[in-house]
Order: sequence, then C-alpha cells, then structure tokens
Amino acid sequence: MSLLSNRYRGGVMKCLEADHYLWRHNLNTLQALVILIYGINHTHGQSWALLGAARNIALSLGCHVEPTIFQIEPISAEERRRCWAGLRMLYTIQNTTLGILDATPIPSTVNPPLDINDNELVVGYQIPESRNGPTQMSYLLLKFDLYDLCTRICSQVFGTSRTLTYDKVQALDAEISAMREKLN
Repeated sequence: MSLLSNRYRGGVMKCLEADHYLWRHNLNTLQALVILIYGINHTHGQSWALLGAARNIALSLGCHVEPTIFQIEPISAEERRRCWAGLRMLYTIQNTTLGILDATPIPSTVNPPLDINDNELVVGYQIPESRNGPTQMSYLLLKFDLYDLCTRICSQVFGTSRTLTYDKVQALDAEISAMREKLN
C-alpha cells in the first residue's frame, strides 16, 4: 500500500508541477491538492505547507464566497463549494490534531455543498435539491456540523475570554442534544 501511495503522490506532484500550480491557479489544481493533502494526512501525517498553499489558492479563486454571485455554471458552483468544504475539513482535522483553534478563521459566505451524489452532477441536466436520505455527501456534511459544534465548544472553554456562564453551557448543551438527535 505504501508503494502505491508513494507512486500516486509522486504522479500527482508531477501533474501539479506541469500545471505550474504555484502561480497558475484553477479549480482543477485545487481539487488535486485537496485530494493529495487528504492522502498525505492519512498516510504520513500533517502537511501544513501544502494545506496553506491550497487554502491561499482557494482564497485567490474566491472559493470562500458563495459562487452563485459570480453567475457560474451550477456544476462549477457545486465543485467550488465542495473544494472549500474539503479544505475546511482538512484544516479542522489538523487543528484538532494539534489541539489548537484556528487563529485565522476566514469569513465565508459560501453555502455548504448539496447533499447529493456525485453522479447527479451531470452537465446539461438540472441539479437536484439536497436529499433527505443518505448520499455520498451526507457523512461529510454531518462531520462539518459536528466539527463546527466542537469549535464553538472549544472556543467557549479554551478561548481568550474563558468566562463560561451557565447560560452559555445550557446553550451548548442544547446544541449537543440537537446534534445527537440529528445523528439518530
């Protein structure tokens, strides 16, 4: 598995270099970086340098802004949302691993990705609304909700103010209960 992983990573890096990813930014480059970083995280540990580069590329492409305001094709808009969501997830995982809160959160207006399967994103067809049942995106979307809740809890408990009132604890407890209900 390690040999296959190394060959894949090497091939991806060659493709990224051939695309001049350090100075020519496009969504395909960002998608490749997100997948590469995810793979590195699961085989070798953290990859802060690449993650920082990917985050800055995403910002330069405006992936943190809701794509509908750019009047982009619906599939491209959904791809941008999924890239931004993937980057947020990678950042959250790495910050959690290190036991830190994100010191530089980026204001974002982008909506979460639709809860639909990848094969429903077909050029020339209407993109369906988010589904109620499980899809290929459901796990990731639930994970985002859970990580966002964890971030709010950690910010209250370990943040700079550290004044945790009973009302704040009650509000966080209500959010935890709502999340538990959502997962059942």
